[in-house]
Amino acid sequence: MSKYRILVSIDEKNFFWIVVDNGKLIKNPTKDDLKGTKLKSYNSTNICPACKKDYDIEGKELTDKSILYPKNACHETDKNGEKTDEWVCIRHGLAHYNRYSPNGIHKMKKSLRDRRIGNLKYDRHIFGDDCELLTEKCLGAKRLNIQHDDFELPLDHAPISKHISIIIDGKLVDLYGKILQTKGSRLNVKKYLSVNKNITEYEIWSTYVGNEHTKEFDFLIFYCASKDGDMIERIYIFPKFEILNITRIGIHKNAVYGWYEKYRIIDGDIIRLINKIWQDIRKEKKRQNEIPKSKR
Repeated sequence: MSKYRILVSIDEKNFFWIVVDNGKLIKNPTKDDLKGTKLKSYNSTNICPACKKDYDIEGKELTDKSILYPKNACHETDKNGEKTDEWVCIRHGLAHYNRYSPNGIHKMKKSLRDRRIGNLKYDRHIFGDDCELLTEKCLGAKRLNIQHDDFELPLDHAPISKHISIIIDGKLVDLYGKILQTKGSRLNVKKYLSVNKNITEYEIWSTYVGNEHTKEFDFLIFYCASKDGDMIERIYIFPKFEILNITRIGIHKNAVYGWYEKYRIIDGDIIRLINKIWQDIRKEKKRQNEIPKSKR
């Protein structure tokens, strides 16, 4: 790699030089080091503002990683988790994203920690975790996100530890050793505006499955609950290959048709057993919510 010089303007009076010579970084070059190098000049707008702030306040050294260029720049994430129009270096961009974004590692770890200690705020999260607990209690599939208390795109469950045979697509399948992903949905009322301007209401169970495509598992279990969430009305077990080309599953309550019906569990004894466990889970959760956090 040929020598080149980077001249970075810190302010109107101060400059510093960075020289890269055959991959070796020279932070305080001499005049001889600068001879024969190709000059590239940058003004203050080419310095990451977060790095500049660290330099001004804490005296942290500016380096070549502070310079903004296409491969070392991304939009800043503010404290509300929103992307801004300001550009920062990759290092600060990733750090701030992980700290402030709802999808960042910091927020995800906090979310999983809140789930482990029962400090949930959102009803949707509570319902989803109840569904995972139902799978664990019914099938002996340990919840991995609780076990690891970390966020690395975890699977919902460890392999099933019980020999449980169930009919899936007309075949008797032993679920022992299989890996499940858990989804759940309460019955939602949707409105449809027809061509003649008439409004039609329909009831549907719906869940997003696009985020499951890259995960390793055998089946996805989908619990369809009543509107109030107190009863499991239907249960489906889908093989992974059936959801790889779709991003959402939508099941209409009063229009029983479609490919997914062959994966519906129709054994009344199984459904009654699952509902008994489900109602025990819901009762225990309500009881826990009535206990002050200081006494839990």
